[in-house]
Amino acid sequence: MASRASNGDPRRRGAVVYDAASGRAGEYVGQDGAHAVLRPVGGGGEWRTDPDRVRAATLAERLSAGVQAANRRARQTVAQALDVDLDRPPQAVVGCAECARLDRERAAARAAFDWSAQTDANVLLRRHQNADHAA
Repeated sequence: MASRASNGDPRRRGAVVYDAASGRAGEYVGQDGAHAVLRPVGGGGEWRTDPDRVRAATLAERLSAGVQAANRRARQTVAQALDVDLDRPPQAVVGCAECARLDRERAAARAAFDWSAQTDANVLLRRHQNADHAA
């Protein structure tokens, strides 16, 4: 059975709990038959899990979930302000040497499974496009 916090049952609506099955923290929504229903802190798609694998989130887990929610909100705000889909990589502008160079760097990083360098190339390509190709 999942451990209980000394301040009562962590499985109350809105409580931040940790799902050991998925390895993430979320807000407790309720029960759906034999499953506990959770959603990411700050909103998002719900998931179902074994209620015996749910426990009160630690302070570190609650803080991490809060930071993830703040990052999601910030990404959405930036994406709306720039009118771009940050989940899609930027496309190189045909005929632009700088776009082509950054696109090659990104491809090399992807081929080397260097996700950090790939993200860096995406950021640099977006910056270049905003500075030199803004409509």
